[in-house]
Amino acid sequence: MKHFATLVFLVFSFSVFGQKIENIRTSKDGKNIVVIYDINGASNNQKFKISLYYSKDGGKTFGNSLRNVIGDVNENIAGGKNKKITWEVLKDEPFFYGKNIVFKVVGEIIVSKEVLTIAISDFKTMGGTNEMQWLGSSCSEALISKILKSHSIRIVEREYLNQILDELKLKTSGMMDDKSAVEAGQLIGAKYFVFGSATNMNDKVVLRTRTVNTSTSEIIGTQEVTGSLNDIFTLQNDLANKISSDLTLGPSTAVDKNAVDLKDIPFTAYSKIEKLKILADKLPLFVLDPARKRKTAEFMLALNMCDELLKDYPNLYLAHYYKGLFSLHNEDNTTADSESKIAKTLNSDDPNVLILRASYFIINEKYEEAKGLLKYFNSKFVYDSRGWYGMGKVLMNEGKNYLAIEALINSLKNRPYIYQAEGHLRTLVSGTNELYESQFSDKSYYAAAMVFRIFWAVKKGVNANIFELAKIASEKIPTLYMSFYMMGLYNYKQGNFTEAYGNYYSCLNMMPEFPEVHRELALLLAKKNDCVKGQKQLQLYLKTSNAIEDYEKTENELKKCK
Repeated sequence: MKHFATLVFLVFSFSVFGQKIENIRTSKDGKNIVVIYDINGASNNQKFKISLYYSKDGGKTFGNSLRNVIGDVNENIAGGKNKKITWEVLKDEPFFYGKNIVFKVVGEIIVSKEVLTIAISDFKTMGGTNEMQWLGSSCSEALISKILKSHSIRIVEREYLNQILDELKLKTSGMMDDKSAVEAGQLIGAKYFVFGSATNMNDKVVLRTRTVNTSTSEIIGTQEVTGSLNDIFTLQNDLANKISSDLTLGPSTAVDKNAVDLKDIPFTAYSKIEKLKILADKLPLFVLDPARKRKTAEFMLALNMCDELLKDYPNLYLAHYYKGLFSLHNEDNTTADSESKIAKTLNSDDPNVLILRASYFIINEKYEEAKGLLKYFNSKFVYDSRGWYGMGKVLMNEGKNYLAIEALINSLKNRPYIYQAEGHLRTLVSGTNELYESQFSDKSYYAAAMVFRIFWAVKKGVNANIFELAKIASEKIPTLYMSFYMMGLYNYKQGNFTEAYGNYYSCLNMMPEFPEVHRELALLLAKKNDCVKGQKQLQLYLKTSNAIEDYEKTENELKKCK
């Protein structure tokens, strides 16, 4: 072995923006070659599959990944500096000659194929005055935000869950029991269902929960925390940690700065923050509220509450955040700019604060600033769909349609579900222009784009070629619901009902809010003579769909059910 690498190519193959393999360098260690590299821009819970390649012709061609390598290589590699790979050269290349050698380090984000879907219903508020009735919904919302934020965790959207519970006449957790939790969870593909109560007794509060495995009907945990109303935020954190333990998720990853920020304020101030949260509910992302003119009084009420909080707690970042948010939609850009800056300075770990700042940039057409911030957001909160949706909007504005498609697909594979992201994606992929695989960074994005294109273009025209594309997309982007839905359509058409049921249930598990999967499950359950469940799935389709299709066909099939 006469020579060692004199050239190094920097190659990234990550399927998301923000993560980079950088600062690659090589050295000799006896008969081995050592490659050192950095993975920058990775979030704490991200893991990567790292492969090492080399070229004998200056980087024109590369062979298969090297096998006799040890160190920070293969699967489950975390981000960070000074990652080390040692290549035992002579085991792979007995006659290795090091002239004109180029190394390539390739990384791929590991995405768990098991998606755990959890439903958390509004807690029933017990005791207290009418002004305290928000306590139950506040506790369930806090649990949703504090339970482990992972790409393998899906929380059923609260608005949709409330629709389902209303359909089952179980609108509040006070009417929930283990049996009804199992029934509701199975209908919407949630493996676990959490319900509970918040009892207010003078200045004390008791939070109780039950967690049910909807597949086995097993009660996997009952939890209770008790304390002062002034410690409500700490109690919610404690409860979230206990439920995370029940679900074997590990400790809650709630941002610690939030708890520090709120634990020292009295309950009266905390209640104002909850009221601000309610007033902010459903404000649109990255655009001004179209109903802002008739909401002026509501916005002014919110801004007055912010000023009251800031008078007593000038460094309360949530007060600055809400003042910035309501000022933005009240078209006071000067205040929105200054308050969102202050909130970001006080707590840059809260994703809502960064989204507010990005919204200010996009609404005011400061696209370069928006793109820079969203790139950072997507590297830090890679499983938060909002950042990818914002990036998609910016890229569409720049005319970078293929990159925009990839960003919007990243949004749709994550949570929360943003229906506008689906609308923008439809605009981009459903036009008359062809989609060219060579323009995508990875075949999986091309496959996913084609799957959506076919769904919107011809609905059920799924042939073997589309099935193969859906399969590719499902393997590389395993949290994208549409791939499994289209595979289900194909398998149903082929008479592979067991496979179709598995596909549809995977789709339901990832996107319970997707109306069409309830319709297809109703048809399939009718074929299996599971009439009661089929009828319930049909009712959910009718309840959630904006455009009813094939209702008579589905109903007729269910009438044949025995």
